[in-house]
Amino acid sequence: MTDTTAAALVESDGRLFDLAFPSTADGVTMEVRNSAALHLRNIDSEHASVLGTKVSEWPDRDLGDELRKALDIDPYLLLLKAWSQLIKVREALDKSKTKDEAQNVALAKHEIDVQVEPSIVISAFGVDCRTVKLGLTLAASLESAQLVFVRGALTEVRMGEPTGTLSLSVEGQPIKSGKRQLKFHPSIKFKTPLRLAQPSPSAPA
Repeated sequence: MTDTTAAALVESDGRLFDLAFPSTADGVTMEVRNSAALHLRNIDSEHASVLGTKVSEWPDRDLGDELRKALDIDPYLLLLKAWSQLIKVREALDKSKTKDEAQNVALAKHEIDVQVEPSIVISAFGVDCRTVKLGLTLAASLESAQLVFVRGALTEVRMGEPTGTLSLSVEGQPIKSGKRQLKFHPSIKFKTPLRLAQPSPSAPA
């Protein structure tokens, strides 16, 4: 039986797919496929298909390609989105857009819990008719964090004693083999600075 309990290292410029579906955890893909097929029982799962093949018979390679596209997300970008909800982080991020010098933010002990819900389109008789929603939750606990912003982007982060977990679900149904412990580098200088796709929302009054 494959051991999926080993902690996965969260690499700079990595992707959520690589954390959720490591090459040593083939059972995760199988469990996702089975959960998706079960979810489609109300639209005649015998005929429900993706790429012209019944979900229950969908090759792991094809499913893996679709999951890779759905989870093509930098995990550190999720952390940045969570950090950007803090007023002091937003202020430093905005200030860095107009200042030449780097803007530093020091954070005390805190926890992060952020979720993304990408979907895979399911077809029946060649017509797109349903989607299967994935749920991926990244949780992290940090004793401290030092963020460095330059020109509106996160260029460096230093974290004190970071730990975390990654959990996967299909339509709200947990994928038992998809839960994974995470390891973080305590200090990272991003080769490609992380930039939010759109401005952070205004701080509440």
